[in-house]
Amino acid sequence: KMVGQVVTILAMILGDVYWPELLIIGQAGLWVVVAIALISGVDYFVRYNRLLNRRVDDISVARDRRKAG
Repeated sequence: KMVGQVVTILAMILGDVYWPELLIIGQAGLWVVVAIALISGVDYFVRYNRLLNRRVDDISVARDRRKAG
């Protein structure tokens, strides 16, 4: 992900200064990198939320066992 971001920014900088064609490629790459970052963020949130919910369920089960016994 980071390599894509660096290449995209480099293409935009070089496109602005030297090759205008690279600017268009850099702008398209920027949208791709943003989409990948958003997908990655959602994936991270979903995985962390599942892990957190599992722990909360374990705490609830332990609490019920303590009350029962």
